[in-house]
Amino acid sequence: MVFNSVQIRNAIKYAIDTRNEQKAIINFEEIFGYEYDPYYFTNKIIIEEVARIVKYKHNLSI
Repeated sequence: MVFNSVQIRNAIKYAIDTRNEQKAIINFEEIFGYEYDPYYFTNKIIIEEVARIVKYKHNLSI
């Protein structure tokens, strides 16, 4: 399945708007293996880091 930028933007917005904050923190800690700190982990920083990893893994230059 291929997503366009509008679909990705809408999916991210929906996820952020409807998320359960406490569940998100618990899941973050389980997935990444370290404690969540809102000072360091803002939505923008996390999205940029995930995008960087995806670009790197798929050799994309966007």
